[in-house]
Amino acid sequence: MPAISSDTLFHFTNKENLLGILEKEFCPRFSLEHYQIDEKTSFKIGIPMVSFCDIPLSMVHRHMTKYGNYGIGMSKEWAERSRLNPVLYLRRGSETTRILDDVLNSISKDVKGVRKVGVEIESLTEQRDLLFKLFAFTKSFDSHSEDGDITKYYDEREWRYVPGLSLYKGTQILLPERQFKDPLLSKENEELKKVSLRFEPSDINYIIIKEESERLDLIKEIGRIKGKYNSDTRSVLLSKIISAEQILQDF
Repeated sequence: MPAISSDTLFHFTNKENLLGILEKEFCPRFSLEHYQIDEKTSFKIGIPMVSFCDIPLSMVHRHMTKYGNYGIGMSKEWAERSRLNPVLYLRRGSETTRILDDVLNSISKDVKGVRKVGVEIESLTEQRDLLFKLFAFTKSFDSHSEDGDITKYYDEREWRYVPGLSLYKGTQILLPERQFKDPLLSKENEELKKVSLRFEPSDINYIIIKEESERLDLIKEIGRIKGKYNSDTRSVLLSKIISAEQILQDF
């Protein structure tokens, strides 16, 4: 029976970002996520994250078309050590979605009310931040465009890394849509560079390039990165490079 999940977590991107990951590791950035609570209620919110997909190579064709023909595949052992987790998909109108929305609204109102009367709110703020951190590991099951197209995010089998406030000096766990703009957005993304998601070359299962002709050029680029990839490591990584062309033909 074909596998429906992979022993590798893939992050697909463009060529420039792939080289950046190999040099500076994974840097979280705020991504604007759209949540549909029910037919009438929806909102967008920015979440700091690095996203991966848990999809076998034989099934990544559509994913590459959407996110890029370059990527890196990391071992599940590394993901466990790094405390990554699959997201919780929220179907519009479901009981889980309504419960989470009710709790978020309740916490937000409580914090505003306590602040209004000037009472100590440290413990309540901690509870709010923990809830926001949990919410950061959720995603809409699908989305519906105005012209009727449906994108089913559930098929992406997403895993996430989400840094906490304790790991950097940023001021936000979540960014409401109205704040998802410069200068605040650039400031927060800059702070997130301080909490890169680290890995060792041995944690890499695959490096994905668009075309076979780019293989040696990539090894030369890796050779220019000082301090991380010696000649032996580059030789091992050479065997882990696979092209989008090869995936489309052989998987």
